[in-house]
Amino acid sequence: MRTSAVSRPARRAAVVAAAALTVGAVLPVLSAGTARAACGDTPPAAASPAPRHTTDPVAGFVPPLPETAAPGGPAVEIALEQANFTGAPYERLAPQLALFASESSAEPGRLVNLQPEDVTVEVMRQGAWQQLPVHQGCDPTLTVDTSSVAEPVPDGQAHRYLFRLALTASLPAELTRIDVLGGPGVAGGTASFTLTVERSAADAAPAAAAAPAGAVPVGTAPVASVTGAAAAPSLAGFGVVTGSAVLAAGSGALLVRRSRRR
Repeated sequence: MRTSAVSRPARRAAVVAAAALTVGAVLPVLSAGTARAACGDTPPAAASPAPRHTTDPVAGFVPPLPETAAPGGPAVEIALEQANFTGAPYERLAPQLALFASESSAEPGRLVNLQPEDVTVEVMRQGAWQQLPVHQGCDPTLTVDTSSVAEPVPDGQAHRYLFRLALTASLPAELTRIDVLGGPGVAGGTASFTLTVERSAADAAPAAAAAPAGAVPVGTAPVASVTGAAAAPSLAGFGVVTGSAVLAAGSGALLVRRSRRR
């Protein structure tokens, strides 16, 4: 269902809890099965959890980041860097990516939530764009299944991934912003940034008319985040082949984290 009833306190708690389950508590190799398991559903029999390390990999979005996206418009590109400073190598490590958007509907006490059919997510892999499945995770957060790009990541190395996100023309008019979540941040919290949904004046008018006069939007708690600039500074020579970039000595916040652990 696209809409759901929720009180203000429950809404505030759900935003934080859903983000934590999606990008913090689930296993590093993110898949539809692990997302369902985090929400209390039974995963497919074939799903096998990755071994846990003493700490989690850290991630950061790489600037420049897109600020807006238009329904039915061109896709926006999003670079994400993930570092393994856990003290042990990973045989298969996939980046974490999730999407969250939820707004009040014209019907009091109900919400309009982002759905898998509202978005298309692709990753650059071997020189070509590959579409990734998007699943309903812990409602109303969407998880992107990146298990197809899981790869070995030695301890002390970071891999960079290039995604692109497109919004369908049928995106509900009530949705005005989309939070993009990328896993545990370098300085704590969740690495994230917000995309503003950019609509033409003609598209925006019906949405404004739908809201009843004097309506108070359901409260929203911001997700604890690390901005892309703080989490992963831009590095020269960024290539489009997924997972090809490795942090060099002295390249910023991720390496500082590593040096403090030793």
